[in-house]
Amino acid sequence: MDDFSIPLVAGDHGRALRFTLRDRLAAAPGRLLNHYDPETWAPCDLTRVVAIRVPVQPRDRSRPPYPLTAMKLAPYTSGLCQMIWPPELFAVPGHYEAEVSLEYAGGAMETVYGRMVFIVKERLR
Repeated sequence: MDDFSIPLVAGDHGRALRFTLRDRLAAAPGRLLNHYDPETWAPCDLTRVVAIRVPVQPRDRSRPPYPLTAMKLAPYTSGLCQMIWPPELFAVPGHYEAEVSLEYAGGAMETVYGRMVFIVKERLR
């Protein structure tokens, strides 16, 4: 997963964000692997994942990371996750970054290389 941007308006929190974690080193079933096309990458198997941590903080580091979490969605072999955030998290316009870390049964940790970038604009009055 490379960095990707998610546009929001200050105070938005109505919908859950769904995303798929994929392995860029393995081909999706029935696909030819193309390192430049995430649709050809195999979904990550989240079966043994016990926690998905997604700390979010302003890009300028003006506040400590907010300890957001995501949940895995069935079937767990699809790599599909969902997260919901509180209204105050993106109440202030600006750029925010998040990093996804997986904690496996047994204690192993894996951090996804790419980051989520939230671009929050002011709400029009």
